[in-house]
Amino acid sequence: PAKHIARELQLSPHTVNDNLKSIYRKAHVSGREELIGQLT
Repeated sequence: PAKHIARELQLSPHTVNDNLKSIYRKAHVSGREELIGQLT
């Protein structure tokens, strides 16, 4: 999914991954599924 996000936003996949990791760290979760669980 990071590659798709990067393509859609015209960013590098590395930038998207770095931002996702930052979001996970701030939300105290270890991944996308856990983040979604916290948000719902």
